[in-house]
Amino acid sequence: MAWLVRDTTVLASLEVADTFRDRLRGLLGRDRLDGALLLRPARSVHTIGMRFAIDVAFCDSDLRVLRISSLVPNRVVRPVRNGCVVIEAERGAFERWGLAVGDELAVHGEAPSPPPSPGAPRSGGRRWQEARHRLTRVPGARRGVRGATVSRPLVRRAVRPTAPA
Repeated sequence: MAWLVRDTTVLASLEVADTFRDRLRGLLGRDRLDGALLLRPARSVHTIGMRFAIDVAFCDSDLRVLRISSLVPNRVVRPVRNGCVVIEAERGAFERWGLAVGDELAVHGEAPSPPPSPGAPRSGGRRWQEARHRLTRVPGARRGVRGATVSRPLVRRAVRPTAPA
């Protein structure tokens, strides 16, 4: 189990969501949250479909708090410039912890994530191997001209050889 720490004070137990699936699920389907949830990487959040109000802290890569917000269900927040990490907790938790903009936080007791296996898709990364089409430039077309790129299939169809006559 991981812990959210400021200086030498433990603020809360912490769940770390650093895979695409964990970030996608987030707090959806829960009635409450004990402790806090750390979303990494994340620059913005939403509360669409959530059952309770939350406090949200947007942090930079060094876990320095950049902005704090309170969100009720069915709201969307704009992305925060230089934000890399989001910490979510039940509404009122940040006030109890005395969390303020500029505080430097740390995560202790987090298990290191295993290195990705070769060829495995990266979480949150953009791998276009599964795309069925790609954009290719039409010979002679100028940049900025509408229709300069066309969609061509990645997989070519097999052509059966014809029997000799």
